[in-house]
Amino acid sequence: MTDGGLPRPEPRAGGAQPRPLMDRFLRWLGRLVLDAFYRRIEMVGADKVPAQGPLIVVANHSNSLVDGAVIISYLPRMSRFLGASTVWDYRPIRPLLNAAGVVPLHRRQDGRADQGALTESFSQASDLLQAGGVLALFPEGISHNNPRVLPLKSGAARIALETETTRGPLGLTVLPVCLTFEEKYRVRTRALIEIGDPIALLPDELDGYRSGQRAAKADAIRALTARVQDSLEAMTPARETWEEARLVARAADMLAEPGPGLAPQDDLAGATANRRSIQAGYVWARDQHPERTDKLRQDLADYDGMLRATGLRDDQLASGASIETPAGGLGRLLWLGMSAPVAVLGLVLNLLPFLMLRALSRRKDLDKRSTWSIFAGFFVFPIFWILSFCVLGLAVASLRGSSAGWPVGLALLFLAPLTGRISLIFLDRLAATRADRRARLALRSPTDRIALLIRKRGLIRDELTELAALFRTAHPATEASKTAP
Repeated sequence: MTDGGLPRPEPRAGGAQPRPLMDRFLRWLGRLVLDAFYRRIEMVGADKVPAQGPLIVVANHSNSLVDGAVIISYLPRMSRFLGASTVWDYRPIRPLLNAAGVVPLHRRQDGRADQGALTESFSQASDLLQAGGVLALFPEGISHNNPRVLPLKSGAARIALETETTRGPLGLTVLPVCLTFEEKYRVRTRALIEIGDPIALLPDELDGYRSGQRAAKADAIRALTARVQDSLEAMTPARETWEEARLVARAADMLAEPGPGLAPQDDLAGATANRRSIQAGYVWARDQHPERTDKLRQDLADYDGMLRATGLRDDQLASGASIETPAGGLGRLLWLGMSAPVAVLGLVLNLLPFLMLRALSRRKDLDKRSTWSIFAGFFVFPIFWILSFCVLGLAVASLRGSSAGWPVGLALLFLAPLTGRISLIFLDRLAATRADRRARLALRSPTDRIALLIRKRGLIRDELTELAALFRTAHPATEASKTAP
């Protein structure tokens, strides 16, 4: 990822003065925290973000407050969110919301009509856009756990058309952003930010909205909302269930697997593109070859369950015993040995608050678990470090005097976050090393169950390849047909 710098100061709503230093600090802080929770955050299409001018960012919404934090921290321009006023109920994060310039949205369904009007929120949003700022919102209206984009609310289209009509011409554009999380509630997984093509307001939509006729304005809003929906759905396939999504992902990974002795694809962006293509092929195969598709789906489900029961990954099964070169394995072991003492110290200093946060987050809905882990951790970890500093400082001071106690406490306060970061990297590499070693041992002398898995994988991959060829024949001109079955 690029650094958290901004090309220029970004306006704030309500005519408030820009605060570029605060914006940079918030982006740095967001990246620091998010990079600790997620192993890697990728971004595709950053060059599609207009360098200046009014912009409305619209994104899918499946990970509660984390979605907003990702956009604020990583998008090339600083976004000001239009957020439900209910978020201000969480008092500890109010300073962050205000510092980020979030515009409160007083929705009738939230029972907040007494705190402000919807038109007032939209007016502040228009002020921001007129000043050339970036407004961000989640047009689905709620955070959710569905495997597809929900029908969009009309707010983004209404703000865009109203602002361009009454305060323009501004050249306002709408920018779709798709957020994909490998396993959104698990620590040290991957996340992907995909930026779509900017959506310009069409003359017919603007003319209809300017006409002042209720029906024409409604048609213009519906047309723009539909184009935004289509753009987001193109990046987020309309899968029916999470079971379907998992099996499609399994099929995509199997087809993309390069073969024995070669490194598997490790970027989430490439894997997501493959899965999107496979989804299109799956829908076609389900309609054109229902019996073959049903059988293939059942075979994939059986294989997926058997594979997970062995603790192996599909790419390990495909690569056989040649998962990692001896030199690469030796280098990893040397790094683990050298960093182990620091990593152990980091675990000692950070394990208790981590376990507390994990226990807390597990009581929440799936789309809110990482929010509770990250935002609660933003307070829990520093509080725990300060308490440890006080306890250790007092303990050492009682034994050795204050001249020794407080320097030791300050050293702990400095080392806790630093060693905690090293511990995360250590645990990532240790887990990868153990997984590769276990796979090598299992595949050098495969049991009957693993031999059955290898045969089953070959049969499934052959069927996937045949269906892919049929799909390409039926859709020779489509980009998706390059990889979809």
